Amino acid sequence: MTTTDQNEKQQNQQQEEKTQNSLNLAILGGVVGAGIGLLSSPQTSKKVLSRLGQSEIVRATGQELRRNAQDILTQQAMGALRQTATGYLEKDNLSKLLAPKKKKKMHQMNREMRRKKSAKAQKWKRLSTKS
Repeated sequence: MTTTDQNEKQQNQQQEEKTQNSLNLAILGGVVGAGIGLLSSPQTSKKVLSRLGQSEIVRATGQELRRNAQDILTQQAMGALRQTATGYLEKDNLSKLLAPKKKKKMHQMNREMRRKKSAKAQKWKRLSTKS
């Protein structure tokens, strides 16, 4: 095969692809136009929409779209949660999370309450021995 034969073959393939694309676009335009025509008439559009609502294919497609949307939202939420959690799980913050200040305060408060109780008990002992 010579280069001219190869060039002609490539040109023929390109021409066939253009023709196929044009045909596909024409069919798509006809379908879209027919759909708009059906939906523009009030009575016909009600019939078409009710039939679409009763169609199993449309229901299954709707359920699949809903699942896909839920999956995408779940993945996005998990990604956001992971990003937020990484800031809290750094070495410095990890020790703070494991031993929060509230527990320390509660421990200190319990110690102070025990001291006050023992002080009151000693005071009552003194008062009771005096009488």
